[in-house]
Amino acid sequence: MSLKASVQGLEKIHEARLRKKWNRQDTRWCQAATVSVSGLKRFLAGEDIGEDSFIRICQAVGIENWRDIAESSKASNLTQKPSRKSDRLNTSTKSTTKIDRLDRTALLCLPKQRLPHQTNEFLGRKSELEQLLRVMSLDYRSPIITVSGMGGVGKTALVLQAAYLCLEYRYLRENRGDFKLLSTPDLEVLPPQFEAIIFVSAKESNLLPTGITAKLKRQVSLLDIFQAIATTLDAPAITQAIDPIEQFQKVKEALSAQTTLLIIDNLETIEDKDKIISFLDDLPNTTKAIITSREQRVIYASLRLDALAEIDSLQLIRQQATDKGVNLNDEEILQLYQRFSGVPIALIYAIGQLANGFSLTNLIERTTPLFQDIGKFCFESLIQGISQRPAYQLLLAISLFHQSPRREALIAVAGLEANDVIANESLAKLQRLSLIFQEGERYEMSSLTREYVLQELAKQNEREVEMRDRWISWHLEFSKKYGGKDWGDWHSHYDYLEAEWENLASVLDWCAIRDRYTDGRDIGISLAYYLYLYGHWDRGMAILGWVVESGERREDWLTVVQLRAMSGWIMLMMGQLDYAEHHLSYGWQLSNDYGTMFTRCEIADNLAILNIRKGDYTTARQWSETCDRLTLELEDPDRTRFQIYGLCTKADIFYQEQNYDKAKEIYETALDLALEIQWQRYTNYTRGWLADISIIEGDFTKAEKLLMTGFIAAERNHDRQRIAFFERCYARFELAKGNLERSQEWGIKAKDSFYRLGMKLEMAQMEEFLALR
Repeated sequence: MSLKASVQGLEKIHEARLRKKWNRQDTRWCQAATVSVSGLKRFLAGEDIGEDSFIRICQAVGIENWRDIAESSKASNLTQKPSRKSDRLNTSTKSTTKIDRLDRTALLCLPKQRLPHQTNEFLGRKSELEQLLRVMSLDYRSPIITVSGMGGVGKTALVLQAAYLCLEYRYLRENRGDFKLLSTPDLEVLPPQFEAIIFVSAKESNLLPTGITAKLKRQVSLLDIFQAIATTLDAPAITQAIDPIEQFQKVKEALSAQTTLLIIDNLETIEDKDKIISFLDDLPNTTKAIITSREQRVIYASLRLDALAEIDSLQLIRQQATDKGVNLNDEEILQLYQRFSGVPIALIYAIGQLANGFSLTNLIERTTPLFQDIGKFCFESLIQGISQRPAYQLLLAISLFHQSPRREALIAVAGLEANDVIANESLAKLQRLSLIFQEGERYEMSSLTREYVLQELAKQNEREVEMRDRWISWHLEFSKKYGGKDWGDWHSHYDYLEAEWENLASVLDWCAIRDRYTDGRDIGISLAYYLYLYGHWDRGMAILGWVVESGERREDWLTVVQLRAMSGWIMLMMGQLDYAEHHLSYGWQLSNDYGTMFTRCEIADNLAILNIRKGDYTTARQWSETCDRLTLELEDPDRTRFQIYGLCTKADIFYQEQNYDKAKEIYETALDLALEIQWQRYTNYTRGWLADISIIEGDFTKAEKLLMTGFIAAERNHDRQRIAFFERCYARFELAKGNLERSQEWGIKAKDSFYRLGMKLEMAQMEEFLALR
């Protein structure tokens, strides 16, 4: 008798395997179950195998009740063929409502995924989709899959649909959902299970006057791919590594921690393709890589896309015409298909032209060669229709933003702030023409459109200069408005910066490349405290480093001193004590001639904390006394701010010397002052240390009250460093109360938080704490 596992049964097997820490085809599993690798593969693929082998495989991972794993006669199976039409009819509405229309936004919130939005509904290509899903499985031997085809044919759309199906399957599996709710419910194969999905665009698609091709050379390197992996998997050790060999090893370690789908889009635009392929070929067996390219590259598994079939093309035309309010009869739909030969991007923009009033007769005229000039024909006709209108300004403006902009930013950069009505009408016009689309409060454009529009802008030097100036000015004013020092509930301001961080970073990168020092400096200074408090330490050090280096060349010593103080502090928190000491000592020397009194106080206090970390409490007290003398020359509220700094530093020294009574007394004084000026950061700082001392004294009631109040405030303010310290304190608190399991949970959280911040000393301390339990 043969048996096969149900979908829900395979979920249980997957969970049991993870508890054993076995790979999918682990030899230990085969040996324990006395089955062959091929037999185990068939079992994991949901295929029939012998009953005895089935039972042994289940028992080997600790599942004695193998009947719970086996598929019953009533179980739902996506590979079943009976009642296929009935299933399609019964689930199509559910799929559209439950997943496509509602939950795909929620899917993007799942952890460990990096996928762009799908700008159009995926239609057709069922056989290609099933073929891709089949070779995407980790059970399939090919580590790299290549999807190739001409520009605009839908390579990225196909790969994204497959990736989203994997996300849907993960969502439904984790929520015990009905697998018929998949957006493509009648698949012959189940989507593979990936715990992480990473999408990297090697180059944004472009559209040149000569047709759909790639000419601009904004290269993406291995470092960019490593950065995407580090961000998606929350693995800062990758970017913190300096040596390339060590960095690659960190990448492999991060990818080995879970099953991962890595997508590299538009490989053909990278000059050093072989280096990328070599990297992909050496990935761990927990990772599957997909490449899209206009160039057909047969590496392992290869899938070549041609134009859409007639039936799918006609469906696409009808769907786009309905969305744009264009009335077409069956004959006209067929003429459009015949004219553009089933190239999806051409069909989509052709309907956009009709929505703009373009004549159908001219649109289907065959005087222009089809494939080579499709891009030029579709784009130029659309843009010429709005070239003398405000909509053109908005189209140019949106192309400058790395991240989709909010309405107010887009209108300001376009120079249309004076006429809100015209701006609204123009935005609506661009959406109707399929040139942009709205996602919530933001406006986006496809990468193909963006690349073409950027080329249009590059032809108009004077206009580009004006627009770039407005682009920089808006972000400068924005950073000044919401940046600066961390007074009060700083999250009420810094959250705005966090939402615009990718755009702010792209402006700073642009300024750095073109040496726009003054603009980059002013934005960088405004963002300094935000970068520190919100944990953007790696990127923050790069930004501050560029400003410091440029400032030294220009002898802008005031800025150099100010940012060396902040850079030194971040390095100090990351445990890079030698680098921190270099920055702070050099900054202190310069501050004698160029620093403000505020910056001199800041450096003196930072040097005191540096020496506390080094265990040199005598020198720490000397620097603390220096800071106290300088503080007397400040005006309020800065004077009170540094009085609180100084008190906390003195208390830190007594705490390290285990003089807890004296430390407690000084922390309480600092807390009173912080409350008086409503300085949330140091209110939370002192609460954390007072809670720690209360734990040592055995006053658990007071400790719990301090921890609860401080932790809530730290989370509300997104103070990632303080959150980590509170997690550490909670671990000590639960241990002191004898709750070992809760202590371990908090200790793991604290260790992970310190790891993400790059705080190596604290992370090592938590590892030691956890090891001793």
